[in-house]
Amino acid sequence: MKKIFVLLLVLLLSVNIVFADISPQYVPGPLEMTIYAHADGESSSINTSGHGFVVFTNYTGQTVKIGSYYLSNYESVSIGSFGNKTPHEGIWYNMEAWFNSLNAYASTILYSYTTEISTSNLATLNSIISNSDNWTYTHNCSSFAEDIWNSVVPTSLKVNVTDIETPSKLVNEIKDIPGYLINRSFHTVPTSGTNTKIGYSSGGSFITPTMGSWYQ
Repeated sequence: MKKIFVLLLVLLLSVNIVFADISPQYVPGPLEMTIYAHADGESSSINTSGHGFVVFTNYTGQTVKIGSYYLSNYESVSIGSFGNKTPHEGIWYNMEAWFNSLNAYASTILYSYTTEISTSNLATLNSIISNSDNWTYTHNCSSFAEDIWNSVVPTSLKVNVTDIETPSKLVNEIKDIPGYLINRSFHTVPTSGTNTKIGYSSGGSFITPTMGSWYQ
């Protein structure tokens, strides 16, 4: 009887070892980047119809820094340039996500394309973000989105506009990419209370302004 008990114990331990060996392991993935554009509704300036921006989603298994924003694993951040937001004219983080929380894109057609990039692209992306934190009519939301996108994607996915970029031109460029999507959903952020996910960069730091100064 004792021998049978010992044999059963050995068998049970063997099964546990097998189960331990086949337990799923987390495999870090890529960064996901999506370029968005629409040609009507909410805009990046009072004289420009529409808006262009990018959204990053992190599947790397670690926190990464994009511009001045620390992006946690499985978190998304939208990045776009605005010329009509106080107290900052230039790049904002999650402003589009805030608009999305308010259903600002519900009545417009939002064109997009998504690709995967590596963390090795972060230095290039951060350099462009650092040097693009100002809004002008010639360096607007669409040209910023174009610059970010084109800096890391293969030639087959580049959006190429030879003159001044506008949201409507960016829409047409995205539509030229086979497999583009219409109204692809993206993340939202809280619309009340203190929101530390929305802000801009100042002196290399992420600044979250008070509600009244950035939602207008």
